[in-house]
Amino acid sequence: MFCDGRDTFFGVDCIFVENQMGMNIYPIDEKDIKKIFEHTFDVDFSINYKSQMDKNTTINVHRMKNSFLREFKLFANYVVKRPDDTPISIMEITSEAIDSLFSTAKYYYQQKINGKNISKDLLYNRDVVDTWTIKHRGRDIKISLFYGEVLKGGFSSDTKIHPKLSIYFPSTCDAQELYEIYSIIKFFLQTSRYGLNIGKTRVVLYSMNGDKRTSRGFLFDYSIQDFECTYSEIKYHQIKEYIEPLLQFAADHYTMQIDFFPKGYHGLLNDSYNGLLFASLFAGFERECHSKHDLYEKADDSPFRDKKDEIIQFIQNKKAECNGDNEWFYNSIEERINQFGTQIGQEKKLIKAYSILAEALQSSMQNLFFLPSFRISEVPTQDDIKKIAKTIMSFRGKIFHDGDKSTFSDDETPYVHFLEILVYSMILKRVGIPNKGIELIIGVIFHCNYVAMENEVGYNARNNP
Repeated sequence: MFCDGRDTFFGVDCIFVENQMGMNIYPIDEKDIKKIFEHTFDVDFSINYKSQMDKNTTINVHRMKNSFLREFKLFANYVVKRPDDTPISIMEITSEAIDSLFSTAKYYYQQKINGKNISKDLLYNRDVVDTWTIKHRGRDIKISLFYGEVLKGGFSSDTKIHPKLSIYFPSTCDAQELYEIYSIIKFFLQTSRYGLNIGKTRVVLYSMNGDKRTSRGFLFDYSIQDFECTYSEIKYHQIKEYIEPLLQFAADHYTMQIDFFPKGYHGLLNDSYNGLLFASLFAGFERECHSKHDLYEKADDSPFRDKKDEIIQFIQNKKAECNGDNEWFYNSIEERINQFGTQIGQEKKLIKAYSILAEALQSSMQNLFFLPSFRISEVPTQDDIKKIAKTIMSFRGKIFHDGDKSTFSDDETPYVHFLEILVYSMILKRVGIPNKGIELIIGVIFHCNYVAMENEVGYNARNNP
């Protein structure tokens, strides 16, 4: 049997074969099969081993499976391959999502119409165009965007001018920390482009020796293998001023669940809308509401605040008289009285979320609701928003409680699409992007308004009279 090496796994001498899913291991002695089988229910654990080429390799295993008598399949989350234990301080990432977001042609076209000099040597040199600094684990991480170094790889170069992200961080040998830093960039690309799949990705690891940079291995993300990059039209110049807060948001929330983000092409009246996706969207809506409780969930109790204070004072007097007996009972009542009138139901949360984001969403509403069954011709009225919220809540009841709704008709899909755009807008609001910025971004991604197009036309007219 062809093998990539021999090492000890779970205290057992094995040969192993690396593959596109992770690796297969085969114990040398049949008597040791039981020792490995005891670990087949382990999940999300790391193993260090040596291969013929890379003497310091770490595989993070999502799960294991015993397929044949001697064969154990290890399905990887990621693998970090390094020739030695030299600390890593630089990571360079190229991917289809980066190619799309930071399009080389689009960037230099924008530079040209701005009157900038675009005569640069990009074959061997790099053109660093932007740099951002974020915090992770209390330490600074610097991220640079550059173009060039087309022939840096010699004969292995693909002769394309790829945009690349260089990440500079304090030196580390920890594979988990390297994966976290990579995950920040991955989450940033997913969030800014509104798509789960970032396409083919190359992650090169470097160490620094004085002012000399040396390649020290690669990181492979097995969760994105063979997935086509999610289509998105958002470009660098459209979100340039928001990239640093988006990166910081990614550093703070890269483990956040975004399973409702699309995997492939995304368009209006998407056939992929179903009960499961709606459940994920509504869970995302509730999470955003909870994350900004005072903004979305807190009601105004001022009309009956005086009466509440009177009742609470009465409870506190009773509690003082009881000398500690049944104090828990009075505390519970006081807590419930304090909460009374300060929380609102799900339907009102939808209405309130829209009112907060109205400036960002108004221009899209007539393009979302255009069918004869329910049409918004101009600015939506309060009754329109109530109808939308009530319809969405009826879907929620049928899916969560009755369990009898798994698909949506053409007349129903616009309501789910509205919820999707609302949830994504709430995420952008939490990032710190203003409503005008959110309006432009959702228009580009969801094709629901013409703000970006109008900006482009106006910009080109001013610069090309």
